[in-house]
Amino acid sequence: MLKHKILVVDDESIIIDTIKDALKYEDYEIISASNGEEGLELYLLHKPILIILDLKMPKMNGLEFLERIKLKPLDAGVVLLTGHGSDDEIAACFEHGINAFMRKPFNYYEFIGMVRNMIALKNTTLELEKYSKNLEKKYNNLFEKMLDGLAQTNMSGEIVMCNPSFIEMLGYSKEEILKLGYKDLTPERWHSFELEIVKTQVLARGYSEIYEKEYIKKDGTVFPVELRSYLIQDKEGRHEGIWAIIRDITHRKRAEAEHKKLEEQYLQSQKMEAIGRLSGGIAHDFNNLLSIILGYSHLALTKIDRLNPLYQDIHEIKSAGQRSVDLISQLLTFARKQKNVPQIIHLNQRISNTEKMLRRLIGEDIEFKFIQGSELWTVKMDPSQIDQIIANLIVNSRDAIEGVGKIVVETSNTVLDQNFCSTHLNITPGEYVLLSFSDNGSGIDNLTIDKIFDPFFTTKGEKGTGLGLSTVYGIVTQNQGFIDVFSEKGKGTTFKIYIPKCENLSKVSSNILIDKSLKGTETILVVEDEELILTLCKRALEENGYNVITAGNPVEAIALVEKHQEKIHLLITDVIMPDMNGKELSEQIKALKPDIRILFMSGYTADVIGNLNLFNDELWFIHKPFFPEDLLKNARKILDN
Repeated sequence: MLKHKILVVDDESIIIDTIKDALKYEDYEIISASNGEEGLELYLLHKPILIILDLKMPKMNGLEFLERIKLKPLDAGVVLLTGHGSDDEIAACFEHGINAFMRKPFNYYEFIGMVRNMIALKNTTLELEKYSKNLEKKYNNLFEKMLDGLAQTNMSGEIVMCNPSFIEMLGYSKEEILKLGYKDLTPERWHSFELEIVKTQVLARGYSEIYEKEYIKKDGTVFPVELRSYLIQDKEGRHEGIWAIIRDITHRKRAEAEHKKLEEQYLQSQKMEAIGRLSGGIAHDFNNLLSIILGYSHLALTKIDRLNPLYQDIHEIKSAGQRSVDLISQLLTFARKQKNVPQIIHLNQRISNTEKMLRRLIGEDIEFKFIQGSELWTVKMDPSQIDQIIANLIVNSRDAIEGVGKIVVETSNTVLDQNFCSTHLNITPGEYVLLSFSDNGSGIDNLTIDKIFDPFFTTKGEKGTGLGLSTVYGIVTQNQGFIDVFSEKGKGTTFKIYIPKCENLSKVSSNILIDKSLKGTETILVVEDEELILTLCKRALEENGYNVITAGNPVEAIALVEKHQEKIHLLITDVIMPDMNGKELSEQIKALKPDIRILFMSGYTADVIGNLNLFNDELWFIHKPFFPEDLLKNARKILDN
């Protein structure tokens, strides 16, 4: 297919280069001339579809060029591009046949749009000329084969001509549609908008920019369209009507909406990931501090009589510390950095076991209904995480209901296909168990719904921590699942949680600590760079009979082991320390004391210490913060094993 030729006549080379640059991505062939005489020769030689003409030029100016070209068949559209032309000169150019003009310097995008419009207009004009010569050929080529709708109205807005695509688009017969006007096909809210476009664009310059509106089909369906309108004039310049090219953009709008949804999901995912990294980063320091608070308050309580007024004060300190541990645990769950022990779970059975507790939790005024999916697939998750999901969502639903209401929990099997996954971020096609929570509470407005999974965001005032739904989000994401929410203000909310089906039916064994005597006489080496925690561990162990050696860093620990001739039964070491981590330290000490047992401890999150490959069947780990009793239980079990 031959490219459209455009002739640029301008004595400024920089203008020619600018025009070429503006149109470099368009499918045109650009021919240029530096004056009117040269331009006239090139016009006769190449017969371009469009001429872009300067007014002020040597040898032959733009107006003279137009006068000369009138003697030849004028088959090209003409755009006047001038920086200094007066209104009278421009008017004279219009009398000599130019179609449009633009002043220098020009806007790239307006210029490109004008060129496109002019060529489209010229192409259409040529088609209409062919139509007048050969009606059947014109109709077949332009009307019958055109995928976009093409419609013409008179100046009263009545449709006088349209192509089959336009008729099919609206759902009318040809006879029906020719009895209508454009207002009959356009929702009323668009009438003033479109009249303004006709007034300020079509009548003012002969065409409109591409704009969007809506049409109404015969069956009442409203759908979006994109169109551009052009003015029709007779030979004397009188306005005869307007014709437009119309494109149904329903599919494009749907794709744009899906893209926007995916983009929002991606931004939400990035935000959650950033908050998660921050949460994991601060967890270590908090856990060290909480270890000190819990440990020393626990030791103090063992030495104070319950009747002593200080006992209750210290007990409150310990309780506050424990609540802080729970808060950090929820935050780490949201951040997907909490270590968990997954097991094969039958959701119906798990929820049934907690149904009585859930009914007590929501109260008597709220009806609770559990609909069990038949032959439900199993999932593999930490059971405590399932409990957290259920409890958080039930409490959320309860708080959203004022007075009498209803909460429905439902399970089912579902298969997510590629179409579903293409509109939801970070989920792959496959078989899932669907866990649904619905209530008829107050619902969530559009401004709030985008924030509900953010940590610390709450609508409950001082009563809420803002970690309930963020915890649910973290659990579901950690288990390669997906959570979706549907809500309408005043009509309730539904949370849908998709958990991957578990194919592996093997049980995951869990170590249960056997509560034996916590006392002992063995020698234990404790290595910890936090002095208060080191002292806490030393006191807890020594008060229960153990011989304790302490070191504040790995280098000091190795030196002590090299000097210590007797047996060291157990090494308790922090994982992350200066100079050397706990894994490297344990390997060096094992080289000196092959029979030594190892217990690792850390306040860092599982993803950090997981890189050291500590979590396997041969190694023991205790997470800070812990009570002295937890330390003693772990030490005793390792030594007894």
